[in-house]
Amino acid sequence: MLIEADLPSFQGLDSAWQLIKHFPNTLVIMFSPYRSDDQIFAALKTGVTGYLGKAITGEEFISAIRRVAKGEHIINELIIRPKVAQQVLDHFQATGKKGADLILNPQETELLRFFVLDYPIERVAEVTGMSNEAIRDSLDSIAMKLVNNSSHNLP
Repeated sequence: MLIEADLPSFQGLDSAWQLIKHFPNTLVIMFSPYRSDDQIFAALKTGVTGYLGKAITGEEFISAIRRVAKGEHIINELIIRPKVAQQVLDHFQATGKKGADLILNPQETELLRFFVLDYPIERVAEVTGMSNEAIRDSLDSIAMKLVNNSSHNLP
């Protein structure tokens, strides 16, 4: 499902959340005129599969659709944006310890701190000794915990 994200009302995100809540197997890609870190964070909490700016090329659009169809959550790649990473860290610090499956492990926390400092994935891999694939798996885990840990709170 393709849904346009609209600011400042966040109605597109609310529609996405309702769709995912009632039809959890539906894959949702949000489109936005620009990439707002606040909107990306809200979309992550909602559980959308992708988040694309409207300035993408047709080739990028087709690639995103194919990746989502293969089961990739391409929105998780946006966690590396410094402000988004900080919002994720802040969210988990504010929610406290609700259960082992809903809190970040030390490795996930460390990764987010590198992203807050604007380290690219390649540099994080070099510093931590993790593979790029392991880092992407950790991003998926962080995103899943964020969705499971979030009540539907749009900004």
